[in-house]
Amino acid sequence: MEARAKAASGARLNAVVPRVVAELVSFDAALLQRIRHATHEAATERSRLHQHDVMMGTSAPTRRKNIEASIDEFENAVTLSQELLDATAAAQDALWTALVDVAPPSTNVVAGLQAECAAHWRHVDGPLRDVFVKFAQLHELPQPPTDQATTEATAAVVDRSRGVGGEDTRADEHVATPVAEPTTTLATAAVTGKFNVRLYGDEGFYVLYTRSDEYSFERCRVVEFGDDAKYTVQYEDGEVYRVAEPHLFTDVEYAHVMASTREEADGGGSTCVLM
Repeated sequence: MEARAKAASGARLNAVVPRVVAELVSFDAALLQRIRHATHEAATERSRLHQHDVMMGTSAPTRRKNIEASIDEFENAVTLSQELLDATAAAQDALWTALVDVAPPSTNVVAGLQAECAAHWRHVDGPLRDVFVKFAQLHELPQPPTDQATTEATAAVVDRSRGVGGEDTRADEHVATPVAEPTTTLATAAVTGKFNVRLYGDEGFYVLYTRSDEYSFERCRVVEFGDDAKYTVQYEDGEVYRVAEPHLFTDVEYAHVMASTREEADGGGSTCVLM
């Protein structure tokens, strides 16, 4: 009877694990889409604030406060979404750790969990990806940019129009023929490495950020991943460049940077400009 109970329990778990993984993938995608939208709206509001200050100076303080409140709301949405992602990843890590400890080997539950995580780790980002990778027990996976890589990105990636941040490395990597039809071209591209092309809401395909200076980022889309471990990316103005992986940021990494920037700004009384 005990054996039958274990078998029945294992069968139920083997049926539940794929559904849990699928829900986590959908949850991660929805929150990242929210982060992207909120960061875009915050950038738009900052642009409005800049224009307001240029045109009105201190003559319309109420309107200025309204714009600042809107910026705070969107930034708060980014922070809350990131905290929810972090909490979900921590909770899932704990649950799956407990499952691995108690699941009888005869049920193949652990093997099923490993298979699901191995199949779907590329479909999530940030802390959830770390959890998926852990339980997939894969050993040769691309690592996220380290703090050192982020520091190097700040120094090496430059503003395309003003050359802010150091030597212009993108000029040498400019692709002569721009992508004329982004949707068609990106849909057929085969990308490996850390960043992959995948459908992402109304935006189309995987949208990344390259860092221009301490606070500014520019959005781009992955076109292909070359043999030299550099990504061909297309920017919103249609320009196409080849960029090294440490200079690219996912939505989650971007949200972390922006949250840190906001904390620094709140502590030091400074302001920052996005994009």
